[in-house]
Amino acid sequence: MEEIYPRIFVGDSEDCFYDQRSEWAVIHACQKPCHHGQLQYDGEPPVDHPDYLMFTRINHLYLNFPNPIKPFVEEKIFIEGSYFIHNSYPRFKILVHSSSGVSRGPALALAYLAASHKISSENYSAARDDFKELYPAYDPSPGLDKYLTNNWNEIFREQ
Repeated sequence: MEEIYPRIFVGDSEDCFYDQRSEWAVIHACQKPCHHGQLQYDGEPPVDHPDYLMFTRINHLYLNFPNPIKPFVEEKIFIEGSYFIHNSYPRFKILVHSSSGVSRGPALALAYLAASHKISSENYSAARDDFKELYPAYDPSPGLDKYLTNNWNEIFREQ
């Protein structure tokens, strides 16, 4: 787990926890085991399930966020992730984690920092460059990188 901004941390599956800790809020940016494990599904939940994309349990936001191979991500994941951090920060320390801590989790932290003008929000390329100074391990999957490049303005139009 690495603190990338005061009280905002990026981590991997080793940093994941499910219990309630009084000073923490957690975004679980991985489909398996977090989202599916909490919903207790074998395989995939049906797309019409009310928690198919995401759900919150107290200070935990669980996202059905596979690491995209193609440049497609549900835009709502970035919007809700940023809202979750905004509503939790600075009252709580924020952990945003994904399986390996290099792609999905950091991308959500990047989106929040850009939306809150803590790093450049002009375009994804500028935001990515600023973010890599805070978190050099950021290495988005090609699909996620392309998605953010192509959809940056749409993500921020909703925030």
